[in-house]
Amino acid sequence: MDLIKDILAGKNFDEPSSIGAVKKYIKTNFNSEAVVSISKNNIIVSVKSSSLASQLRLRQVDLSQKCDLGNLNLVIRTV
Repeated sequence: MDLIKDILAGKNFDEPSSIGAVKKYIKTNFNSEAVVSISKNNIIVSVKSSSLASQLRLRQVDLSQKCDLGNLNLVIRTV
């Protein structure tokens, strides 16, 4: 039987670079915080302001290119 510490020792807890890039883009361009999560085909960006979400949707192509999201879909929502 494996111990939990043995299982967790092999796990990589670092944040993926695409998540950090999206957070940095939002912080730099809008001076706001965002919660970013990643799933199999999506990057989900959650922000507190609906006006910020609208601005991100308008700049969705730019954000995808600058953050090098590749073939991942960008989903923007408000909390």
